Amino acid sequence: MLYRVTLFIIAWGWVFPTFMQSQDIRHEYVPLDTTEGFFESGHFHFHARTYVMGTYNEGAVSNFGAWAAGAGLGYVSPEWKGLSFGFSGFFIFKLWDENLDITDPISGGTNRYELALFDMENPDNSTDLDRLEELFVRYRVGKWDLIAGRQDIETPFLNSQDNRMRPNIFSGLWTEWNDDDFRIEAGWLNSVTPRGTVDWFSTE
Repeated sequence: MLYRVTLFIIAWGWVFPTFMQSQDIRHEYVPLDTTEGFFESGHFHFHARTYVMGTYNEGAVSNFGAWAAGAGLGYVSPEWKGLSFGFSGFFIFKLWDENLDITDPISGGTNRYELALFDMENPDNSTDLDRLEELFVRYRVGKWDLIAGRQDIETPFLNSQDNRMRPNIFSGLWTEWNDDDFRIEAGWLNSVTPRGTVDWFSTE
């Protein structure tokens, strides 16, 4: 079922590319002929989210729960002679949690789902939950796009998996060729900040 949904989204973007592009911070641009009013003509994006999750087990196995809230701000510059740039950041508050930092004495397991709302690398982290996400430069000419830096990528293989507080964000070089009948994408990525973390990690 998940595979079918993914194919539907791709087909939707194929038929309605303008709608899909409007959801991607990289594709929201305003072309300019001069540098006058360059920064004022860009787009600011504000995003807020709250998430409540709970895992309740039968018997004496530990229960888990968490409530997170956060907000972020991003900016995309207008396009000037094919060049544009963008950046975004997000911060998270841990409003409530239950047993996220314990090992269950019966199963020997730790929390799997709710912890991904915060920092899976450090379950005790409740204050340093902010991260710089997108930070990229883009060059667009004709049907060809080139994006360098930290960016959101949506493909069947590499994608945001945005079902917690924050998605996967990738860093590197990404290029796209968009024709009327087909689309080619290629990239070289050297680091990623996975969902449920606040740090950047090498792709190794």
